[in-house]
Amino acid sequence: MEFSFMSNQDEQLKKHGITSRPNLSKPIMPNTNQAKQNPLASLPKQAGAQPISVFQQKPMSIFQKNNKQQKTDEDEDEDQFYGIQSLLKQNQQRYQQKLAEESSKVIAQNPLAYEYDALYDEEQERREQQLAMKKESRKNLESKYQKELLLAAERRKREQNAAWEKMEQKERINEVNSGKVGPNAESFITESYRRQMELNQQNKLYEELEEQLNQKKTANSETGMMGFYKVLNRTMDTVNNQNKQIEQEQKSQKQIAQDKVGEHLKILKEKQLEQERLEKERRSNELYDDDPFQIKKAEKTKADKEKAQELERQRRRSRSRELKEKKLTEKRLEEEKKLKDKQEKEAKLLALKSRYNQRRNEVQQKPMDTDKQSE
Repeated sequence: MEFSFMSNQDEQLKKHGITSRPNLSKPIMPNTNQAKQNPLASLPKQAGAQPISVFQQKPMSIFQKNNKQQKTDEDEDEDQFYGIQSLLKQNQQRYQQKLAEESSKVIAQNPLAYEYDALYDEEQERREQQLAMKKESRKNLESKYQKELLLAAERRKREQNAAWEKMEQKERINEVNSGKVGPNAESFITESYRRQMELNQQNKLYEELEEQLNQKKTANSETGMMGFYKVLNRTMDTVNNQNKQIEQEQKSQKQIAQDKVGEHLKILKEKQLEQERLEKERRSNELYDDDPFQIKKAEKTKADKEKAQELERQRRRSRSRELKEKKLTEKRLEEEKKLKDKQEKEAKLLALKSRYNQRRNEVQQKPMDTDKQSE
């Protein structure tokens, strides 16, 4: 198969009998025979008509050159970008491989290093229980200043009643002095009024006792900055004691949580040791099935290990019993101390009540004696 590199124009000229490259050395004479057959054959051939080959290209313009340069720059940028991405991927793969190697080393040293899900669940349950306890304790809370406000309102009411009684007594005395009412006039007293009078007398006695106690306290206490600093030191001591109690409770709770974690880890370790022991026994049986001496030796080592494990268990049990007994004794001593404090407080309250009753009886007997003397 032959390939021609002639253009369409050359093919059309060839059809009409015109060659693309005329021989200019000879004069061009029209061929009559061809002219008869083909009228276009007598036409003069074009001097510059030549076939355009595929390898001939047009020169590039300035815009095309600039575009080509821009494309080369963009290609270089893309190559750099993809190269950086490949380096980052390689670094990430190396980092992941290093992490996997480190984790495998840690697991080989301690197979229980990453088993913290169970411990986290236990800690979360303990926190939820503490929150529930706090919420329940806050349900029954009372207002901080309500009692004081109610007591102040009752005191004001008593003072108002006492003021009204004094006003009524003054009015009666004025009526007797003016002669409107006789000195021996009848007066009617209801039961509610009589009860109110008794309550007022009791409240007066109680207020007198409170004033006496306050006077004693003020006499014993120092005024000025010395007294202020004494009260401040007392309050600081109480706050420090409360903080110490809270710290002790937190430590005890942490110790309990750590004990639970230790027990859980011990159980897991025992399971792991048991599995290792079974695996060793299986391997030893596979190796020494035919050797009776080795079998006896393995049995002896097994018995020794079991004895050592039993002794270790007994030691742990005795230690746990001692700790439990110690905790029980501490609780019992704390309860006894609380009972003693409670009994002392009750004794003090009883003494105060007895003094109050004696004082009230003395005050009630005084007006009776004065009435008898007047009679």
